[in-house]
Amino acid sequence: MKTVWIYVTDYGRIGDEDWVKVFSSSDAADEWLEQNDPEGVAWEYPIHDNVTGPLQ
Repeated sequence: MKTVWIYVTDYGRIGDEDWVKVFSSSDAADEWLEQNDPEGVAWEYPIHDNVTGPLQ
């Protein structure tokens, strides 16, 4: 199953450019968080296709 990691800031406004970050791997999320928000968390979510459900 393919997944992404999503981080949502607790500052700014919904829709702002940096309000949401989407990462293609846990390593990418961890590296960004370490440098930009050490207390932050990114959650893993499956990528869905409207027809077949979660991508394999």
